[in-house]
Formats: sequence, structure tokens, C-alpha cells
Amino acid sequence: QVMPVLAKELESQENGEQLATCTRALRQAMVHGADNAALVKEAQPLVEGCFGSALGSDDHEVLRAALDSLKTLALQSPGYVQAVAPVLVARLCKVTERKRERKVKFGPFTHIVDDEEPVRFIAYECLKALYRFVPAGAVLETLLDRLIAGLADGHNNALLCFSAFCDVCSSPSSSVLLEKVEPAVAALEKHLVRELSKNAVKQDVDRHQELVAATLRAVRVLAQVHGVDRNASFQVFMRETVQSGVHKAAYEALL
Repeated sequence: QVMPVLAKELESQENGEQLATCTRALRQAMVHGADNAALVKEAQPLVEGCFGSALGSDDHEVLRAALDSLKTLALQSPGYVQAVAPVLVARLCKVTERKRERKVKFGPFTHIVDDEEPVRFIAYECLKALYRFVPAGAVLETLLDRLIAGLADGHNNALLCFSAFCDVCSSPSSSVLLEKVEPAVAALEKHLVRELSKNAVKQDVDRHQELVAATLRAVRVLAQVHGVDRNASFQVFMRETVQSGVHKAAYEALL
């Protein structure tokens, strides 16, 4: 009885704080009712209608409440999201495109801060949890495009995208990668050929090494996808960048 009441409140409520509170309350009600198969089936439209529609919100608190809710349901109560996963994934891919940069001064230095980066991180977490419910086709290809683009995102986001990319490579849907080898190779290669300045601080060095290690793991998993080894771009990448030079020993240690 609680879910329809909360859903109605979400439809009529305009206050961002109240919307976020109702969204979290609806999530909790769903998690508690996850053992009731009839209730789960009945509530599936609410997932798309309430959480899915909130993914387009400009209110960060509402958006994060919806993202957190979808992540929780995908991991703890997947029955709610399986049937509507393709629709949710398509909307989540839009969230990963959000950017809002501003300049911030720290003493004599000016840094670029992206206020949407934490939002994209949760969206990537949702994609990582939901991809297994998406059949091969246009939506899964779009998801993969966003993960490949995410390899160039901020440090934490990039590491998460590497992890999700490896998951897709190891999944029954891995054949979708055969159409994405060129952009994947281009994204992976950037991390392996990037050189830090001589004045790089320890934090930058550590982060760079983390990304290189994640890249080599992704290359190893990608190489195991049936048919990828016949791609000319991948062959050149492996021969000239991975299996020779500074990364050779580290890659061979993964074999």
C-alpha cells in the first residue's frame, strides 16, 4: 500500500528536497518487499516512471536519490529492474554525458572543477550493475560507447569504467565489442602512451600508474574476446604498444 502513495507524492511534489526524500522512501519500500514476487511485478512500472523520469532532473539531490535507488535495486533486488533495464540504461547513458565545469582559484593556481563528475560516477555504477539485463542491440552498444568515453573521464570515473568495460568483455554479450574495437583501442592507447612531466607530484604518478595497470588488465580481457585478434587496429596496437617497449613486462605478467 505504501508504494502507490509514494509514487503519487512523487508525481505531485515540486520541492526538490521532498522529491529526493520520497524517492529514497520508495526505494526502501521496494527493498523490503523484494521477497514478494507479485509485489515486485506490480511495482516494475514505478521503477521506470518514478526513478527513470528523475534521471532527467536538473536538481542534483533528486538526481542522486534516483541514481542511488537504481543502484541499490540493481544490486539487492534486481527483479524490479530487469524488465525495464534497457529503458533505464538509455537514460543513464544520457546522465554520463552531463558536464558542468567552472574555474576555481587555489592561491596562484586556477583549476577546472566539474560539478557533474560525482553524478557521472554513480551513473557509471548503475550501468555496471544493469548491463547484464540488457540484450544485444542498440542500447547495449550505446552503453559500451559511454564506457569507452568514460575511460578518459576523471580518475575515479575512469577506473570504474575500466572495471565495467572488463565486465562486458567477459560477459555472454561480449561479441558487441567486435563493432567497437577501433574506438576502444584508441581510448586504451592514450593511457599507455601518455607521459607525465618531470615535475609531476607523487599523487599524479600514483594515479597514472593505476590507470596504466587498469588499461593493461582491460587489454588482456579484450584480447580474450573471440574475433578481436583478427582486427587490424588491435593487431597493430598489441604489436607496437603493448607487447613491446615499457609495458611489455607488465602485460606479460598478466598472462
